[in-house]
Amino acid sequence: MSQAAEQQNPPLPDQPRPTGPALPVKGNALAVTALIIAIISLLLCLIPIVNNAVFFLGLISLVLGVVGVALSRGGRRRGKGMSIVAIVLSVLALAGVLGSQAFYGKALDDVGKAIDPDTTTSKVEPGGAASGSAPDQSAGPKTYQVGDTAEVQQNEEPAARITVSKATSSSKGFDSYADKPQNGRYKHVTIAIKNVGSEGFDYNPFDWYVRDADGSKYQYADGNYSGWKGKDLSSGTLAAGEKVQGTVEFDAPSAAKQLVYAPGGGGDIAAIWTIS
Repeated sequence: MSQAAEQQNPPLPDQPRPTGPALPVKGNALAVTALIIAIISLLLCLIPIVNNAVFFLGLISLVLGVVGVALSRGGRRRGKGMSIVAIVLSVLALAGVLGSQAFYGKALDDVGKAIDPDTTTSKVEPGGAASGSAPDQSAGPKTYQVGDTAEVQQNEEPAARITVSKATSSSKGFDSYADKPQNGRYKHVTIAIKNVGSEGFDYNPFDWYVRDADGSKYQYADGNYSGWKGKDLSSGTLAAGEKVQGTVEFDAPSAAKQLVYAPGGGGDIAAIWTIS
């Protein structure tokens, strides 16, 4: 019977013959690894110091995720969606590292400025030159005009108010025994100093000098004798509330138009006045 049935119903020539069971799709270990590393990176990306290493973990998971996507093409391996998630998390972790480090860096700068803020060494009294609460140190000390008053500080506290009230110059001496200026002009500046602090304030004519645009200095008592008969600024210490006034003379060229106050004679410049 079976042979007769087979003869009556022969198999069609184009009919596919039965095959074995389909091969299983392989797993994707790279996708799993990439996802685990990406999750760890995202969790740690905002932690200071630790996120330095997290940046490299994020790069590793990003690369593994890209490779995982490539391996899953054509259905050869599972885990394409897992690889894509790992890539997204890796990018977020890297962005978190960069953003947090920028934030922490700015915060540290702000704390440093709060601990050691920029302070000004001098300021002008009302009616004088414009004052600034914290001038740029790279710009140097403030420059005033004759008649302006500068307030200088000691230990970041107001110490004295200094006024240059008058500035004159002459090309000859002031008596018959005087020589002509060795450097071109005799310059006289009248200076008033008042102690506005709670401690003693030292003053000395050697705290002052004039200089030209090239930076050449001309100290008090340099050059020739002028025969000046005015009241010279002496030296001493002012008690709180005391004041003194006197004239300082310089033998300097006409181009020396900056009067410099530098306590100690060679210390830091506290203030500058423009004179004739």
